[in-house]
Amino acid sequence: MHGARAGAPKGERNGNYRHGAHTNEARALTAQIRLLNATSRDMVSDLLSGLSVGD
Repeated sequence: MHGARAGAPKGERNGNYRHGAHTNEARALTAQIRLLNATSRDMVSDLLSGLSVGD
């Protein structure tokens, strides 16, 4: 029962740490980037649909 209550150290202090690409912070940042990308794509689509071709 070694460390059963305390758990392993967080981040680079953990012996199994590799690169940090799957940390909670990295996942939250990726989700924000995806949301921003989708929002900007929708905005550009709305702008382009509002333009009339041939005027």
